[in-house]
Amino acid sequence: MLSDHRQVSKVLKNRDKLPELRSVVVFDAPARRQDDVVSLDELIAGGERVQAEEVLRRAGQVRVDDLATVMYTSGTTGMPKGIQFSQRSLVFKRFEIDQLSSSHIKARCFGEKIDPQRHVFKREIKAATYHMLTVDREHNGYKAQVIFDV
Repeated sequence: MLSDHRQVSKVLKNRDKLPELRSVVVFDAPARRQDDVVSLDELIAGGERVQAEEVLRRAGQVRVDDLATVMYTSGTTGMPKGIQFSQRSLVFKRFEIDQLSSSHIKARCFGEKIDPQRHVFKREIKAATYHMLTVDREHNGYKAQVIFDV
């Protein structure tokens, strides 16, 4: 994912050195149409066309050591770099999607107890409002429900 067409040209200039790169997503519209480059709007529109059953099928294929996210450092103390996090490093391990539409998702999140020795929080939500927060004690832990508006 790249911020603008200047960054895209840098990547495409070195495309032959990136054999595993399948496509490039650029936040603004590409300056000209290129096969491997889509805008963020095009990516979102493509995702909206994927049926809920296909989303669930793909989610079922995710394995614990698969890449979950990449966090980029700012580079204030050295060269900027991307830090890879696997699914294993996430506190929430499993999600059950009860309802899914283009404008709504209802899901249950299952995780593990937070262990400061193993869980290092490196991402945060800067601002959020929440609605309908409930926390209920269950026989093997707690169940929390919240709707976030991030």
